[in-house]
Amino acid sequence: MLGSTISHYRVIEKLGGGGMGVVYKAEDTRLKRVVALKFLPPGFEQNPAAVERFKREAEAASALNHPNICTIHDIGEQGGEHYIVMEFMDGETLKHHIDGKSLSDEQVIDLGIQIADGLDAAHSEGIVHRDMKPANIFVTRRGQAKILDFGLAKLTSKAMAVAEGVSSSAMPTLSGQELLTSPGTTIGTIAYMSPEQVRGEDLDNRSDLFSFGLVLYEMATGQLAFPGRTSGLITEAILNRTPMPTRMLKPQVPLQLEEIINKAIEKDRRLRYQSAAEMRTDLQRLKRDTLSGPVSAVRYESRVSQASVAAEMPAAPATRWRRKWIALPIVALLIVLIVAGVLLREKFLVRPAIAHGPVSVLLADFENKTGDAIFEGTLEPMLSVALEGAPFISSYNRGQAKKVAAGLQRGTTRMDGPVAELVAVREGIDIVIAGVIAPEGNGYRVQVTALDATTGKPVMKDEQMYASNKQEVLEVAGKLADRVRKGLGDTTSTSQSAAETYSAASLQAAHEYAVAQNLQQAGKWTEAIETYRHAAELDPEMGRAYAGLAAMYANLGQKQQAERSYQLAMAHIDRMTDREKYRTRSGYYLLMKNPSKAIDELTALVEHYPADTAGRANLALARFQQRDMGKALEEQRRVLTVMPHSVLQRSNLSLYALYAGDFDRAAKEAQQVLRENPTFEAGARTLALVPSCV
Repeated sequence: MLGSTISHYRVIEKLGGGGMGVVYKAEDTRLKRVVALKFLPPGFEQNPAAVERFKREAEAASALNHPNICTIHDIGEQGGEHYIVMEFMDGETLKHHIDGKSLSDEQVIDLGIQIADGLDAAHSEGIVHRDMKPANIFVTRRGQAKILDFGLAKLTSKAMAVAEGVSSSAMPTLSGQELLTSPGTTIGTIAYMSPEQVRGEDLDNRSDLFSFGLVLYEMATGQLAFPGRTSGLITEAILNRTPMPTRMLKPQVPLQLEEIINKAIEKDRRLRYQSAAEMRTDLQRLKRDTLSGPVSAVRYESRVSQASVAAEMPAAPATRWRRKWIALPIVALLIVLIVAGVLLREKFLVRPAIAHGPVSVLLADFENKTGDAIFEGTLEPMLSVALEGAPFISSYNRGQAKKVAAGLQRGTTRMDGPVAELVAVREGIDIVIAGVIAPEGNGYRVQVTALDATTGKPVMKDEQMYASNKQEVLEVAGKLADRVRKGLGDTTSTSQSAAETYSAASLQAAHEYAVAQNLQQAGKWTEAIETYRHAAELDPEMGRAYAGLAAMYANLGQKQQAERSYQLAMAHIDRMTDREKYRTRSGYYLLMKNPSKAIDELTALVEHYPADTAGRANLALARFQQRDMGKALEEQRRVLTVMPHSVLQRSNLSLYALYAGDFDRAAKEAQQVLRENPTFEAGARTLALVPSCV
């Protein structure tokens, strides 16, 4: 087998084998990538049940495209040998990762969240795995969990239709007997079966959740929940006995984790978790509340080049949005320090400023308790502009964030604090800022909370100010943004900070600008033009409104109108922040196909504001216009160090790599784009171009 070519896959080495497959490392000679080839073991080709199970594995897994599920590239047969082409992964199975030892709490929870996310994706497509166990979960060297081996999966009518592209009735359904190599045995691995699986009952998603709970138990303790020398003893224990509590085996296990495991392994499936999404949410909440340490600016810097470092000390359970801070009683000897700490925390809730790398910020939708529509969506762009006065802060595109939110929670129309937290975790954003505006007397109370998205800990909590009238809300928002900047470590002087805030002649003009921003981010460029115009009519000195108009005209290919709007923007540039000035001038030069001047402006922008990912992305574009593909690729790589989960920026990276002649990188990045978002057309287009260039 070694050295042979199967279709266009050249076999390199044997990776391992099991009861239902032998796996080899191979080279895809067309796409120049490394893959894994899985073959049926010798002698199994004559077993119809084994062949059907093998095909079912490919059919089930190929219907899924998720970062926590092993990707199936192809299925084929040559010389009577059936094979599956899978993504090649560097790491080990969870079984070998555990190897009789308990994992750290952080590992258990991080891997648990990923596994739950993968299960949720499978269940959403009507696929029940039915053989969840550590041997069927892979852990890469980068700590990514991948669910393997859907050979025993149960496909519902929905999944069958997807897999075959025909009606579900056209796909044969295998009975339990047909899936087995010997009559009378049950489907799955005994030690990880659910009670209903042991009894041979019809299975649904909740059976996988029971098995997943047993996997979590083993991860947390290093031991099987239901040990036994014979299958009979194990079966009896699954049906009638309760496992030894995890905290008896390992006292350091968080109580909440024990509760999650206990709920997952309820024998009555009606009392168990009802969905993987529900289980994932509890694990995410546990990660936020229990394992998070104090927010550290140094950690933001570390995220640029590597994965987040685990907190060295577990902290007290974190709070949810706007929950009151609870001080824990400490030894009397430390009372003076506690009092001092509480006083400082109540004022700032941050540690002293530390020099650090880029910090990405996501503005959640403010909660508008006033009942006045003028405040709907108005404060968020104001705060975003003001926050970016700090050179290390990059405000994440809210339009893109809302698209991610809609994918995470179907039907979501608002991105409130909790939803923004989910988006931030998914996209690798550092800080989530949520706020409330409420009537108070004849004026308004504006409040903001800044949360470290990784740890769940508040960086600045319930900071609030009073505005005596509507127009004063603009000034108050700027002052609150200044406090948030300081809380994140900004050392800019007060006078400089004041110049780096959002300004508008009226709240109505600010509202129209905000509405135009939302329309722009939603891709409704024509409607955005009308709204930007209205904002400029209400405040003729608002340079950023003209800049918005220019961008929309440019997107629509109306160069003359875009050029005129840029000229108006630069005529009123004094009312913009320094960062906006660089962006506006560079946008004009890019429009006019003057990449040299655009590069001058953008280079100055990223020198003064290193976290400006939009500036870096436009600098890559300017290099592209100059046909300097190497530098375009280099700049785009830097964008990905700050925004590693941005599908759009990764797609641009794959395109620049293609033009730079780095076809391997182009294919790799385009494939990653499609894994993260299978419907992203630009990634598919780039990938389609790669083979013709190789």
